Amino acid sequence: MAFNGLDYSVCVIIMSVLTGIYVIIGGYMATAINDFIQGMIMLVGIILVIGAVLNDKGGLLDATKSLAAESGDAGWAGAYSSFLGPNPLFLLFVVMLTSLGTWGLPQMVGKFYAIKNEDSIEITDSLGD
Repeated sequence: MAFNGLDYSVCVIIMSVLTGIYVIIGGYMATAINDFIQGMIMLVGIILVIGAVLNDKGGLLDATKSLAAESGDAGWAGAYSSFLGPNPLFLLFVVMLTSLGTWGLPQMVGKFYAIKNEDSIEITDSLGD
């Protein structure tokens, strides 16, 4: 949508070249900083979403009751009446999949193997010395 009027393949090539230049010039540190900044933006975003929902619904208790009522049951009966959802075991599996499963992604493995040895990692104290 941002490149309205341009051919899709041209946009993909332009974005690929720009990304390649960014990674080549900045290298691993640029990627790490980029990941950190994106993580902070997502963390702030989810805190704002949770705050907005709790503010709109009048708190955690009322928000949970409202969610439980979405299943058509009155009061606390319903699929969403528990804080952990209708099946806490499935929730545990989802948490494990999204937390531990990412370690095996090719891009993550590439990051881990990008470090040749421990001597190539510079560690500085909080003062920058």
